[in-house]
Amino acid sequence: MTSVPMSTQLAAQAQRPLAAPSTVPTMSAIDPVKMLNKYKWALLASAVVGAIIGVAAHFVLLRVYPIWKPTALLRCYAPRTGTDPTGAMSTQSIEELRQFMATEARIVTGDRVLDRVAKNPQLQSRATKWAAGFWEVDSNGVRGFNNLKALEDLKDIVKARVVPMSSLVELSVSWRDKSDATTILEILTDTYILEATEQAKGISREVVDALRSTVTRLETEIAGLVSQRSALMANLGTAGSVSERSESERARLNLLEQDRIEKSNSLTALAEEIAGMQERANSSTGDKYTDDMRAEAMRDPQVMAAQGRLQEVERARISLLELDYAPDHRIIKSYDSQISASRQALDAAEREALDRTFKGRLDRLNADHRAVGEQFAQVEQKIDAVNKVLAGARAVNNQIEDLSQRIQLAESRRAETSSQLTQIQTIADMESSRRVMIQQKAQQPNKLSFPKIELMLLAGVLLTVLATGGTFFVRELVDQRVKSPADIGIIPRTRLFGWIPDAAEDPESGGATETAFRDRSRGVVAESFRQLRGVLLKRAYQAGHKTVVVMAGLPGSGATTVACNLALAAAAADRRVLLIDANMRRPGVHKVFGAVEAPGLADVLSREATLDGAIQGSSVPGLDILSAGSRERRIVERLSTDAMSDLLAKAKATYDLVLIDVAPAIVAGDGVALASRCDASILVVRAFGEKRGMVARVKNELSDTRSEFLGVVVNAVRAATGGYIKGNIKTAAEYQKI
Repeated sequence: MTSVPMSTQLAAQAQRPLAAPSTVPTMSAIDPVKMLNKYKWALLASAVVGAIIGVAAHFVLLRVYPIWKPTALLRCYAPRTGTDPTGAMSTQSIEELRQFMATEARIVTGDRVLDRVAKNPQLQSRATKWAAGFWEVDSNGVRGFNNLKALEDLKDIVKARVVPMSSLVELSVSWRDKSDATTILEILTDTYILEATEQAKGISREVVDALRSTVTRLETEIAGLVSQRSALMANLGTAGSVSERSESERARLNLLEQDRIEKSNSLTALAEEIAGMQERANSSTGDKYTDDMRAEAMRDPQVMAAQGRLQEVERARISLLELDYAPDHRIIKSYDSQISASRQALDAAEREALDRTFKGRLDRLNADHRAVGEQFAQVEQKIDAVNKVLAGARAVNNQIEDLSQRIQLAESRRAETSSQLTQIQTIADMESSRRVMIQQKAQQPNKLSFPKIELMLLAGVLLTVLATGGTFFVRELVDQRVKSPADIGIIPRTRLFGWIPDAAEDPESGGATETAFRDRSRGVVAESFRQLRGVLLKRAYQAGHKTVVVMAGLPGSGATTVACNLALAAAAADRRVLLIDANMRRPGVHKVFGAVEAPGLADVLSREATLDGAIQGSSVPGLDILSAGSRERRIVERLSTDAMSDLLAKAKATYDLVLIDVAPAIVAGDGVALASRCDASILVVRAFGEKRGMVARVKNELSDTRSEFLGVVVNAVRAATGGYIKGNIKTAAEYQKI
């Protein structure tokens, strides 16, 4: 029997992680790639059906609801300045023209223009098929055209849009008859141009009135300025010359000028220092820290704490080496990993401290620069105040000059406005004054706007595939069964201990599934149990576990199969293994190995037999069997007695590993009760068998016991579900071939 040194066990247990919570997000159970692989033929069939539906819908719509869409183009012009009688105009900004075009697009589809179209008698006589739907007979038997309904329909079929990167506005009418649609568009463009012309004339009148008002206002302003200038000139003539300021004010001004120079020099020096630090920060060499910055950073508490942690781990490693631990021992390697991580943490802390020191100095320089700047501004304000006092007497002369300039400017504006008024009155009625012209008149279209075969085909395929895929997605979403190992990841705080492929998909055939490791040693199932054995023995070695309960969720999940094959795999690894059949209701271990049913576990617990006398050997070296025992002595309550604890203690003293097969959790509580007296427990579920809710409940029950819950083994995983499972099984089978 292999023994583990107590110091090694304690060190390993100190590093043993707690039950790791699941890091897989809730929606990760639905693998899009695997789902696509699973339903690819159904999706392909739905795409074909969708294409057929799209083509059929195209021909149906082509007969019952075709849509024609004639178009017309309007060209918009920038406003004219009116300075050239020939009509040449200078354009305004592009943004102003865009806003004008967007406004006109809204106007042409607005209620005012469309209402005039709906009331136009030509619409009723020329677009007869469209207008036929709006003729009504009132209560008096009078037949009339419903303009309101026609207006509402025009709002739906008339569209206007600004053509990108141009000065064009596109108008369109969508209706079932191309002749009527073209007629409606012609009437619409003519009505809009008429409306725009009338509006332009109204705007011209408003502009003339505004210019006349401006001329009158400027004349009044000029008269007032001339009066103010005359009064100031009279006061200057009686007050005499400007008096000199005192020497004290001049001395104060000199001191302020010197102070301003000092502040300016300080600002320049601070700015240069800030620029230098910013240049170092942007340097490609990365050397932006000075020696005093590095010294200050090394005194940072976080850096010192990181240094302390590194030294502590290094001392612990040296202590283990002094205890004759080999450098390649797993604990020494663990400390090496911790030392590497601590050094990385120290480097990160030093970089953060250097960044904080650099930023702090740069912030202080910026603060000093702002403070000196404020002082400089205050000095400037004082100088301005002194200058204002000294220049107070000269203000009158400046005011007179300013008034003269204002008078001259006002007279210039009056002359310019008068000229504009004359020119606008001249060109107001000219055709070129309008800003919108018809670039392209409405023409009957030669192609349908709707339906189009390519769009209907694409729409049919997309809608059908999306509907089919959505159905499959909802189906997968509401299916709570554990279908693959990935489903274990979405159960909170539940670990996947391993998975076993479906025995039917193992290329190696022959023998029972319960002894697949022995009978099909080169098969994929046997290889899966070797991997599971490695995980189990590693955890058992780390934590000192020897007694492990193997429990199924539902009957038929394969707990007995997992327990038997794990026992065979552990025995093949030179471990002394005892397989106990604690399923008092439906024992099966003795049938698998051809052992007798009694004496067994029930006889030992009832004191009718000894443990050594009840244990049976097997054909596999290192593997012993303890069957369920006599039928009349199978009392399940004895599994949770001190007698069971004594039995397990004796077994642990003799064997390296004790595996216990118990009844499924859904039919009995034997496994949970027995888990409280064992070191560890494993839950076995069958793919497409147990639901995630039941697995979570059983996991919580096992986690609440004294034993460590090692995780969930998913049994009978089908490769047909797609994804990596199929590839793993195929690769493993091919690798076994010589």
